[in-house]
Amino acid sequence: MITTRTQDMLQTLKNIRPLALLIVTGGMLLAACSPRVRPTALSPEHAKWKKSRVKDYQYEFQPRCYCIQAKRGPYTVVVKKNEIVSVNGQPYDPENMGKLFTIDGLFEMIETQRKRKPVLEEIEYDPQYGFPSSLYFDFVADIKDEEYGWYVSRFEKLR
Repeated sequence: MITTRTQDMLQTLKNIRPLALLIVTGGMLLAACSPRVRPTALSPEHAKWKKSRVKDYQYEFQPRCYCIQAKRGPYTVVVKKNEIVSVNGQPYDPENMGKLFTIDGLFEMIETQRKRKPVLEEIEYDPQYGFPSSLYFDFVADIKDEEYGWYVSRFEKLR
């Protein structure tokens, strides 16, 4: 037995269906038109670095690790147009010299390391340009010698 109240609810549902279909279809169209990857907000330090528009520079890069002496540096890194062109006066060869970073590369590396959820993260930034001047990450609190970091010093803008 269908009551008047049930009949009223059924009629309301019939009236709502076209509206619901319109809302769902509109939502799908908006989702299809929106960008797939939304840019993340820059940290204040990264924004300061970007605002400086420095593309040609050199700096001293010193790893903080428990690694062989040959890998400890320091390295004098010359960057032109945001590409490493030389290290310690020699053309940069990442296969022989290992992975080094531009300042933009350091910011990318920081985000990559944060996704790994370190148990300890210590980062200091240059007050003038905003680049990371000291970085340190520890991923396992109870294990020694797996942590690592870098120092960036003697930064000099070229040109």
